[in-house]
Amino acid sequence: MATSHGGFIRVLRNPRFRRLWVGQVVSAIGDYFYLLAVPILINALTGSTAAIGLAMIVGFALPQLVFGIPAGVLVDRWERRRVMIAADLVRAGLVLGGLLARDAGSLWVLYVVGFLMSVASRFFYPAQSALVPMLVSEDELLAANSLSQLTMTASLLVGPALAGFAIAWLGAGAAFVADSASFVVSALAIWSIGAVAAPPQRAAAASLVGALRGFWDDLGHGLQTMFREATLRGILLSLSILQLGVGAVNVLWVPLLAQRYGVGPDGLGLVDSVQGAGMAVGALTVAWLSARASAVRIVAAGLAVLGLMLGLTGVAPSFVFIVAYTFVLGVALSPVQAALATLAQWAAPGPLRGRVFGTMGTLQQVASLVSMGVAAGVAEWVGIPAVYAACGVLVIFSGAAFAVLVREPRAALQAE
Repeated sequence: MATSHGGFIRVLRNPRFRRLWVGQVVSAIGDYFYLLAVPILINALTGSTAAIGLAMIVGFALPQLVFGIPAGVLVDRWERRRVMIAADLVRAGLVLGGLLARDAGSLWVLYVVGFLMSVASRFFYPAQSALVPMLVSEDELLAANSLSQLTMTASLLVGPALAGFAIAWLGAGAAFVADSASFVVSALAIWSIGAVAAPPQRAAAASLVGALRGFWDDLGHGLQTMFREATLRGILLSLSILQLGVGAVNVLWVPLLAQRYGVGPDGLGLVDSVQGAGMAVGALTVAWLSARASAVRIVAAGLAVLGLMLGLTGVAPSFVFIVAYTFVLGVALSPVQAALATLAQWAAPGPLRGRVFGTMGTLQQVASLVSMGVAAGVAEWVGIPAVYAACGVLVIFSGAAFAVLVREPRAALQAE
């Protein structure tokens, strides 16, 4: 489990992983333009937390719920690099549809665009999670995942600040154009990796019935693996509890800052950038932490810190405290994400990783969907601070569940 900062240099010397990483950086920066623009635009057009909640459900959670598991099955049948390129190009075109949302009457456009983009993403992310272990060696995997967290920190340091000012000066349309361009750059970077060995292919079925039977057989095999393997099962349950807590934040974050502290788009970008700075610090501590604690302990402790920061955010006396809590949250988030990804990649058999990650994402989104749906209505009844406090408690409990249920895999990845 131990690694070193030299591991970052080592994996970046791998030209194929380096190209993937560069594409991740550019795409992640572009994503924050879109993710910041959508709730800001909906809030400006309607002023309704319920409308923001509906956008999150239709544009993010629902596609994962419907397509996440089937997409994972198909990703395991197809060449993962081509899946990622196709998903990027499709999203590059779709996101420009956001330019058509100009008033409350055309708000439905954002829902449709968000839904279709999220469907494409259901193929991209399992393929990406399955591809990384095929580009690096087993002992480089934690460093590669930690570097991916630095990708997120770089995007948080640059993306939200740029997006906030761009939206404030040029409007939400500029954010949609920027995100489209970032998808094109990402597709080019992934294409430059070159061919990657495809997973074993099932023989083509002679009929539609045979094809459907093969699909369901593959799906059942993936689900059995997911629930039979103790590490994967524990991760799934703990993360489902976690999503019950953090899902509400997706709905309430913009209204909390706008209504309670009078924060506009530029302030939202600043807070996200502060979180990115915290994540950068946290990503650089992964090596130190992994030399002193198991991945399981890193995740459990990090979730406890995340829950505490969320609870405090809901009752912060001023915006300055929000900034401080967000920084600490970012410091804890990077080690949690890197260790979680590594544990799941270690535990999931290579040919089944698409199905495993698709299933995990789907079941987490079910919990997130419940959380967002409840939060959108309950917040108007009991108030946003009370909902944040409840979310913090759930996140802390997820960390305790993780410590009890998850055992670090002892078997190493098989050579691929």
